[in-house]
Amino acid sequence: MTTESNIEINQIKNAVQRVCSKKQIYVSNFLNPFEQQLWSNEHQKVDLSFYGGYPQAERKIVLVKALNDKDVLSMEDYQLVWVAASINAFNSLTHRQVLGTLMHNGLKRQVIGDILLTDSSVQIAVKKSIVKFFLIQSFKIRQNILNFKIISPRQLIIPKSTESLKNIVVASLRLDAFLAKTINLSRNKVQHLIVQNQVFVNFKLVNKSTYLLTENDLITVRGFAKIKMKKIVGRSKKGKILIAYQKV
Repeated sequence: MTTESNIEINQIKNAVQRVCSKKQIYVSNFLNPFEQQLWSNEHQKVDLSFYGGYPQAERKIVLVKALNDKDVLSMEDYQLVWVAASINAFNSLTHRQVLGTLMHNGLKRQVIGDILLTDSSVQIAVKKSIVKFFLIQSFKIRQNILNFKIISPRQLIIPKSTESLKNIVVASLRLDAFLAKTINLSRNKVQHLIVQNQVFVNFKLVNKSTYLLTENDLITVRGFAKIKMKKIVGRSKKGKILIAYQKV
């Protein structure tokens, strides 16, 4: 367990203690799936509800209340708001470009949820506390000037994945072997990224090149890509492994 994970666990335990002792409702910032799992470990002590703005959300807010709290809560209690801006279809944007611009403007990752991109729009789930930040200014990303407005969940356009499955052949399921083939870097450069704490598996920091991947692992390499190892397709007589993967 990393130092960062230990800090997160302590924060969770403190929040759970406050909810139980003071009968308060706790609303988190946006959590990645690994952080959500840490919270789920407390399900026997408190009532947990996760919400990310739409059914397929990756990043979610957790609302925590005492087990004997009978109050009926609404979606507004999660303090999540969707904002959207139109973009030029000829100047498409990437998730990395949008997130990078927002963080360059001073926003923290934990107040930003999923970013949904279509050919004509950018839609972002954000904490209610920062909505004004989006409404009072414009953002320039490439040739696009983004002017955000609030939209309802009913107005969301959920993009369909356009990335097809691809196959690679590797000698082993080691993390460095997989990444060298999927992000087109030498194994030495991949190993450097790993020891520099730039690689996450299922949103958990992994700093060992020898880490063995399993089917459906999600690998994130900061500044490069997010890749899903979908399945092991087969093995050759010489022990080579055929893997299907998808960039997400």
